[in-house]
Amino acid sequence: MNDAEKKELNHLLQGLIQIKSVNPPGNENQIANFIRKFLLKNNIHSELVPLEEGRSSVIAKIEGEEERNIALCGHLDTVKVKEEDWTKPAFQGLIENGKMYGRGASDMKGGVAAILYA
Repeated sequence: MNDAEKKELNHLLQGLIQIKSVNPPGNENQIANFIRKFLLKNNIHSELVPLEEGRSSVIAKIEGEEERNIALCGHLDTVKVKEEDWTKPAFQGLIENGKMYGRGASDMKGGVAAILYA
């Protein structure tokens, strides 16, 4: 991965972290629409699947040449956070010494960013 790709992936993950999707209530609609814009920008068709008020999932499908399939999935919500317990801002996506800090950076927004970028 070159420096430009790293910068783009970091920007994507920061965008995901900056959207508060603490459950309850979840607020996955906002993060799902952010993901759909990213997919659209990359010419990938996606669909928003409403689950309940304010909560949606995103489904995207990329056609291939082989009959084999793979499913990649992750959740978009995070657990509650007490910002006073954090030494770094919880919803900023701060990069310091090559590490990104923020709610969901490792579970699961980091994984979702990796799936989207792959």
